[in-house]
Amino acid sequence: MVDPSDGPADLVDNAVRVLNAWRHTGESGLQFHVNEAGDAYYTSGGQIRFLARVPGGFAWPSQP
Repeated sequence: MVDPSDGPADLVDNAVRVLNAWRHTGESGLQFHVNEAGDAYYTSGGQIRFLARVPGGFAWPSQP
């Protein structure tokens, strides 16, 4: 559930999307990056791996 006070809904959705994608990787923690195209990605085992589309960035929800 998105609380309007958390920020614009599309940016909160981006944050939730990347958190869910990270959880799906099974990695205990990772550093991720966002490229100019709005793709969140991380590197694992020398491979670049896609996490989620996050155009416009993030607004972090108080309750993911």
